[in-house]
Amino acid sequence: MADVDGDGADDEIALGQVNTGQRLLRVLLADGSAVEYPIDTVTSTAVTRPWHGAATVDGIPGAEIVLLTDLGAHTMWFTVLTYRDGRLAELDRPSAAAGQTGGWVVDSADSGWLGYTCGRSGPASTLLVTSAQRIDGPSGTEGYDETSVLFGWAGSDWQEISRETRAYGDADPDTHRLAGWNCEGLPRFARE
Repeated sequence: MADVDGDGADDEIALGQVNTGQRLLRVLLADGSAVEYPIDTVTSTAVTRPWHGAATVDGIPGAEIVLLTDLGAHTMWFTVLTYRDGRLAELDRPSAAAGQTGGWVVDSADSGWLGYTCGRSGPASTLLVTSAQRIDGPSGTEGYDETSVLFGWAGSDWQEISRETRAYGDADPDTHRLAGWNCEGLPRFARE
Protein backbone atom coordinates (compact mmCIF):
# COMPACT_ATOMS: atom_id res chain seq x y z
CA MET A 1 0.00 0.00 0.00
CA ALA A 2 1.20 3.46 -0.93
CA ASP A 3 -0.35 6.68 -2.19
CA VAL A 4 0.65 6.30 -5.85
CA ASP A 5 -1.60 8.95 -7.39
CA GLY A 6 -0.98 11.63 -4.75
CA ASP A 7 -4.59 12.06 -3.59
CA GLY A 8 -3.72 11.44 0.07
CA ALA A 9 -5.24 7.93 0.21
CA ASP A 10 -3.31 4.66 0.07
CA ASP A 11 -3.65 2.60 -3.11
CA GLU A 12 -3.35 -1.20 -3.36
CA ILE A 13 -0.36 -2.50 -5.33
CA ALA A 14 -0.06 -6.04 -6.69
CA LEU A 15 2.64 -7.64 -8.80
CA GLY A 16 1.77 -10.93 -10.46
CA GLN A 17 3.37 -13.40 -12.85
CA VAL A 18 1.68 -13.41 -16.29
CA ASN A 19 3.95 -15.97 -17.95
CA THR A 20 7.59 -17.05 -17.88
CA GLY A 21 8.85 -13.79 -19.34
CA GLN A 22 6.41 -11.23 -17.99
CA ARG A 23 4.87 -9.86 -14.80
CA LEU A 24 2.05 -7.38 -14.44
CA LEU A 25 2.04 -4.54 -11.94
CA ARG A 26 -1.50 -3.51 -11.03
CA VAL A 27 -2.46 -0.55 -8.87
CA LEU A 28 -6.01 -0.31 -7.56
CA LEU A 29 -6.50 3.36 -6.78
CA ALA A 30 -8.55 4.49 -3.79
CA ASP A 31 -11.24 5.84 -6.16
CA GLY A 32 -11.82 2.30 -7.49
CA SER A 33 -10.06 2.69 -10.86
CA ALA A 34 -7.04 0.57 -11.77
CA VAL A 35 -3.85 1.07 -13.76
CA GLU A 36 -1.49 -1.63 -15.01
CA TYR A 37 2.08 -1.84 -16.25
CA PRO A 38 3.65 -4.93 -17.87
CA ILE A 39 7.19 -5.78 -16.74
CA ASP A 40 9.51 -7.82 -18.98
CA THR A 41 11.37 -10.33 -16.80
CA VAL A 42 13.63 -11.81 -19.47
CA THR A 43 16.94 -10.35 -18.33
CA SER A 44 20.53 -11.47 -17.97
CA THR A 45 19.81 -12.79 -14.48
CA ALA A 46 16.46 -14.16 -13.37
CA VAL A 47 14.90 -11.72 -10.91
CA THR A 48 12.60 -13.75 -8.70
CA ARG A 49 11.46 -10.86 -6.45
CA PRO A 50 11.23 -7.63 -8.47
CA TRP A 51 9.34 -5.63 -5.82
CA HIS A 52 11.74 -3.18 -4.14
CA GLY A 53 9.35 -0.66 -2.61
CA ALA A 54 7.54 2.65 -2.97
CA ALA A 55 8.98 6.05 -2.10
CA THR A 56 8.64 9.71 -2.97
CA VAL A 57 11.41 10.28 -5.50
CA ASP A 58 10.33 13.19 -7.72
CA GLY A 59 8.54 16.44 -6.90
CA ILE A 60 5.04 15.46 -7.99
CA PRO A 61 2.67 14.20 -5.26
CA GLY A 62 2.46 10.43 -5.05
CA ALA A 63 4.95 7.66 -4.39
CA GLU A 64 7.05 6.13 -7.12
CA ILE A 65 7.16 2.34 -7.44
CA VAL A 66 10.67 0.91 -7.62
CA LEU A 67 11.18 -2.52 -9.21
CA LEU A 68 14.37 -4.55 -9.51
CA THR A 69 14.67 -5.45 -13.19
CA ASP A 70 18.17 -6.96 -13.54
CA LEU A 71 21.09 -8.12 -11.42
CA GLY A 72 24.82 -8.43 -11.89
CA ALA A 73 27.49 -9.65 -9.49
CA HIS A 74 27.10 -6.50 -7.35
CA THR A 75 25.19 -4.16 -9.66
CA MET A 76 21.40 -3.78 -9.61
CA TRP A 77 19.21 -2.18 -12.29
CA PHE A 78 15.83 -0.74 -11.38
CA THR A 79 12.76 0.59 -13.13
CA VAL A 80 11.07 3.50 -11.37
CA LEU A 81 7.37 3.94 -12.20
CA THR A 82 5.32 7.04 -11.51
CA TYR A 83 1.64 7.89 -11.92
CA ARG A 84 1.05 10.47 -14.66
CA ASP A 85 -2.14 11.45 -16.50
CA GLY A 86 -4.09 8.38 -15.41
CA ARG A 87 -1.38 5.81 -16.19
CA LEU A 88 1.90 4.39 -14.91
CA ALA A 89 5.00 5.61 -16.75
CA GLU A 90 8.74 5.15 -16.29
CA LEU A 91 10.44 8.00 -14.46
CA ASP A 92 13.75 8.95 -16.06
CA ARG A 93 16.69 9.43 -13.78
CA PRO A 94 18.45 12.77 -14.05
CA SER A 95 20.63 13.12 -17.15
CA ALA A 96 24.36 13.61 -16.72
CA ALA A 97 24.01 12.06 -13.30
CA ALA A 98 27.48 11.67 -11.85
CA GLY A 99 28.79 9.52 -14.68
CA GLN A 100 25.97 6.98 -14.54
CA THR A 101 24.49 5.47 -17.66
CA GLY A 102 21.78 2.91 -18.36
CA GLY A 103 18.88 3.96 -16.15
CA TRP A 104 18.50 3.61 -12.39
CA VAL A 105 21.59 1.65 -11.31
CA VAL A 106 22.95 1.02 -7.83
CA ASP A 107 26.20 -0.67 -6.94
CA SER A 108 28.43 -1.38 -3.99
CA ALA A 109 31.71 -3.02 -4.81
CA ASP A 110 35.38 -2.74 -3.98
CA SER A 111 35.87 -1.05 -7.37
CA GLY A 112 33.28 1.66 -6.65
CA TRP A 113 29.69 2.47 -5.84
CA LEU A 114 26.54 4.15 -7.18
CA GLY A 115 23.57 5.48 -5.25
CA TYR A 116 20.64 7.85 -4.82
CA THR A 117 19.62 9.93 -1.82
CA CYS A 118 16.10 11.40 -1.77
CA GLY A 119 15.64 14.67 0.06
CA ARG A 120 14.07 18.11 0.25
CA SER A 121 15.29 21.65 -0.08
CA GLY A 122 12.48 23.70 1.38
CA PRO A 123 9.33 22.63 -0.48
CA ALA A 124 11.28 21.18 -3.45
CA SER A 125 12.23 17.53 -3.88
CA THR A 126 15.91 16.78 -4.40
CA LEU A 127 17.86 13.76 -5.53
CA LEU A 128 21.56 13.34 -4.79
CA VAL A 129 23.19 11.04 -7.33
CA THR A 130 26.56 9.68 -6.21
CA SER A 131 29.16 7.56 -7.95
CA ALA A 132 32.69 6.63 -6.98
CA GLN A 133 35.54 4.82 -8.67
CA ARG A 134 38.49 3.12 -7.05
CA ILE A 135 41.84 4.76 -7.63
CA ASP A 136 45.32 3.46 -7.00
CA GLY A 137 47.70 6.36 -6.59
CA PRO A 138 51.23 6.44 -7.95
CA SER A 139 52.59 6.03 -4.42
CA GLY A 140 50.47 2.92 -3.90
CA THR A 141 47.80 4.84 -1.96
CA GLU A 142 44.40 3.30 -2.52
CA GLY A 143 41.12 5.13 -2.31
CA TYR A 144 38.13 6.43 -4.22
CA ASP A 145 37.17 9.46 -6.30
CA GLU A 146 33.51 10.29 -5.63
CA THR A 147 31.23 12.61 -7.58
CA SER A 148 27.92 13.74 -6.07
CA VAL A 149 25.44 15.71 -8.16
CA LEU A 150 22.44 17.30 -6.48
CA PHE A 151 19.32 17.66 -8.62
CA GLY A 152 16.11 19.50 -7.83
CA TRP A 153 12.69 18.76 -9.28
CA ALA A 154 11.87 21.57 -11.72
CA GLY A 155 8.18 21.00 -12.48
CA SER A 156 8.46 18.12 -14.93
CA ASP A 157 12.15 17.14 -14.90
CA TRP A 158 15.36 17.25 -12.88
CA GLN A 159 17.64 20.28 -12.91
CA GLU A 160 21.24 20.17 -11.67
CA ILE A 161 21.78 22.34 -8.59
CA SER A 162 25.35 21.52 -7.62
CA ARG A 163 28.21 19.10 -8.23
CA GLU A 164 30.92 18.06 -5.79
CA THR A 165 33.95 15.81 -6.19
CA ARG A 166 35.99 14.45 -3.32
CA ALA A 167 38.55 11.76 -2.65
CA TYR A 168 38.45 9.13 0.06
CA GLY A 169 41.22 7.01 1.49
CA ASP A 170 40.59 3.27 1.42
CA ALA A 171 40.00 3.17 5.19
CA ASP A 172 37.79 6.29 5.36
CA PRO A 173 34.52 5.47 7.20
CA ASP A 174 32.55 7.53 4.64
CA THR A 175 33.28 5.10 1.81
CA HIS A 176 30.13 3.46 0.43
CA ARG A 177 27.81 5.48 2.74
CA LEU A 178 25.89 6.90 -0.26
CA ALA A 179 25.76 3.62 -2.19
CA GLY A 180 22.35 2.11 -2.96
CA TRP A 181 18.97 3.70 -2.30
CA ASN A 182 18.91 6.20 0.54
CA CYS A 183 15.19 7.01 0.32
CA GLU A 184 12.53 6.49 2.97
CA GLY A 185 10.50 3.39 2.08
CA LEU A 186 13.23 1.64 0.06
CA PRO A 187 15.86 -0.84 1.22
CA ARG A 188 19.39 0.26 0.31
CA PHE A 189 20.01 -2.84 -1.83
CA ALA A 190 17.94 -5.65 -3.31
CA ARG A 191 17.99 -8.91 -1.39
CA GLU A 192 17.49 -11.45 -4.10
